[in-house]
Amino acid sequence: LPAQIQAMLAAPGLTKTQQLAIGELAGTLASGTKQPIYDALGNEVSADSHADDIAAAKFQKEIIAARKKAIEKRLRQIKKRLQEALSPKEQSRLLAEQGRLIGELGSAKTTLAGLNETINQAPDEPANPPPTAMDYMNRDLALAELTPDLADDRAVRERMLKVAEEQLTAALATADPRDDIEAAQQVKALREAVNGLNEVLQQREAFEKERLEVDKRLMHLAESQGPALFAAVLSWVDGAIGGPLQNRDRLATAGSSAAYQ
Repeated sequence: LPAQIQAMLAAPGLTKTQQLAIGELAGTLASGTKQPIYDALGNEVSADSHADDIAAAKFQKEIIAARKKAIEKRLRQIKKRLQEALSPKEQSRLLAEQGRLIGELGSAKTTLAGLNETINQAPDEPANPPPTAMDYMNRDLALAELTPDLADDRAVRERMLKVAEEQLTAALATADPRDDIEAAQQVKALREAVNGLNEVLQQREAFEKERLEVDKRLMHLAESQGPALFAAVLSWVDGAIGGPLQNRDRLATAGSSAAYQ
């Protein structure tokens, strides 16, 4: 509790009602303040820890809980008394007291529920949260996607997948199922992305091997059969394998040389 509240509570002879009023004042003051939390690097990890709100709520809860217990005890006494032979006046008095206490008991239960919510509230999210590891990797991925090479894309996504799997493990350790769903969906998406890139890279590798093999065969054909046959085969191969040959100039030269041998 703040120093001024503690000073007020130090006054001698305070009744429980007066203490509760001071506790309510502490709660009102706490609701208008913020207590941010920072990590070792000075980054804000919470805009408000609610430590002062929680301290005020705990102080009030102790008083309200004791009052609730006293009311319940008195209600049991009244219930027992009403089973006895009483004068109409005494019975009427007890019934009026019972009705008043039942109302106070309901109010105490409602107040305690609200105080428990305050006590159990989590710290607020930071107003300006620092970048996460996934934020930095998303930046790396955006840069990797600017290059024609897919190997760097795959390397970044594999790192992202590893972090996502760690986040899923942490989420499964909590009682909240909502973060499990989000983390699992992220792992699934990244696994599919990595597998998709692996397939594309394998296809590219197989395609390049095919092109190199065709280049070698055509070099041999150009050297042995001459330019006329070579030109016809070259025209067909360009379309058959989906792109121009890498060694067209060398092949043409080899074909021309073979014609004069």
